[in-house]
Amino acid sequence: MTTTTQPVQRTDEEKKAEDKAKADAYNGADRRLRDAHRDELNGYIAEEFAKRNLTWKKRLTEAERVEKQIADLIEAHPDIAQKYGIGNGQAPTV
Repeated sequence: MTTTTQPVQRTDEEKKAEDKAKADAYNGADRRLRDAHRDELNGYIAEEFAKRNLTWKKRLTEAERVEKQIADLIEAHPDIAQKYGIGNGQAPTV
């Protein structure tokens, strides 16, 4: 005697939730891979842009953006740097 199994019936909501979970998993893995090999990826991107005679500017990381903001503030208001004993009143290079 053989039995036939029926496929599991899912509602549209369950299907959508599963599809979203799968997409989130792929996106999470993609982000981790990009973060782990950022310099290598940036090199490939720069090469591909150059092949097409395009200009590519590397995006700053969050830390680099904050450092740039601090440097810009110190440059615009050197008295603040002196007041808080930051460097020699000169904007740090980023």
